[in-house]
Amino acid sequence: ACFQNRQPGEHNLAQMDEPLIEEYTTLASRLIETLENQQYGSEVLALTYLVQILVLINELYSRTRSTVPSIISSHIQSAMSYIDNHLHLNLSLEQIAGELNVDKYYLSHLFKQQTGGTIYRYVLLKKIALSKQLLSAGNSVSDTCYLSGFNYYANFIRTFKNITGIPPGKYSKRS
Repeated sequence: ACFQNRQPGEHNLAQMDEPLIEEYTTLASRLIETLENQQYGSEVLALTYLVQILVLINELYSRTRSTVPSIISSHIQSAMSYIDNHLHLNLSLEQIAGELNVDKYYLSHLFKQQTGGTIYRYVLLKKIALSKQLLSAGNSVSDTCYLSGFNYYANFIRTFKNITGIPPGKYSKRS
């Protein structure tokens, strides 16, 4: 349920109590350890840990979907919405703050405080997510660069590789 029948960006927040965090951490550690060891049967074991993690996430989502209040302020929700709807533009902190009629320093501080990341990083991650969709849909790397809001081809290639671990050309061939 948590991976379908919802809009991207909706219901992404779930609060875990200490025992659930411990269970998740244990499963994730076991998965990493299994992937690193590469012993006989490790692929099957890794798959079982991954399935357990996915089931845990889905149960958590189903349990908390309607009960978790939004802890993100309306300013940050508006900033995220503006970014999501204007990814094709060359977005800057000044531009986003100007559109929201908020001081850029206040917006930057509030965003970092409530999301744990910077606006710049959020914009990059969203642009890369869009570019992955475009590449998977069959767009060329060059078209994807400009359609996803990057102005410079070399910067797009470097950023895509830094975030995904592979260049966009290889990503499009995988899809």
